[in-house]
Amino acid sequence: MIAFTISDYSYVRDMLHEIFQMMDETVGFSSKHFFLVAIDQKSVELACQHGYPVVMWKAYEGNLKDAVANTKIIVSYELVMRGFDFFFTEMDVWWIRSPKENLVEFQKRHDDEEHDEKHLYLSGHQNNPHAPNIGVYAVKADKYTEEYFKIVIDFLKQKPETHDQWIMAEVYRLFQHTYDNQEYKLGGTFKPDGPPETPSVQNPFKAKYFSP
Repeated sequence: MIAFTISDYSYVRDMLHEIFQMMDETVGFSSKHFFLVAIDQKSVELACQHGYPVVMWKAYEGNLKDAVANTKIIVSYELVMRGFDFFFTEMDVWWIRSPKENLVEFQKRHDDEEHDEKHLYLSGHQNNPHAPNIGVYAVKADKYTEEYFKIVIDFLKQKPETHDQWIMAEVYRLFQHTYDNQEYKLGGTFKPDGPPETPSVQNPFKAKYFSP
């Protein structure tokens, strides 16, 4: 499993050294397995000056341009398509203890047919542990998460004014209801013009939750 974060220069200029130190010493991902996705040139140059692994990622044109939130979803999809299991944490998340034991247990679930919560590992909100907090999540690269992120990206393109967290949560609710053989119609604050057409899910699943 690899790990990454995404940021622009407004965070990188103050937190570059600290994020790599924290990921290495506290979380448990050294620079061999953790990298920065930078969305501007200044961040790339600063990371390179100090020898940190960095990827320059230009957001797609059109509806997805210049959005850190959307870029992390696109990168997530691209990693899944390439077969990489990964852990994502936003730049402003500070860890005081390592979640690595939980991540290892999550990965082991994939080889156990008795477990169904083995494709997506979501962080819950403090006041609502069953509502996805997309600032932290882990992903097993398989056909289930490939379909999940593909639908999320499609909705981001169709409804560019909708909060990315709402889209990820609503798409997950669709997957969960489909897994439980329950009908589900997309709702809520999709902008513009309301919810998109509810797609047919071919690879439904239930996610595992944790509270960092």
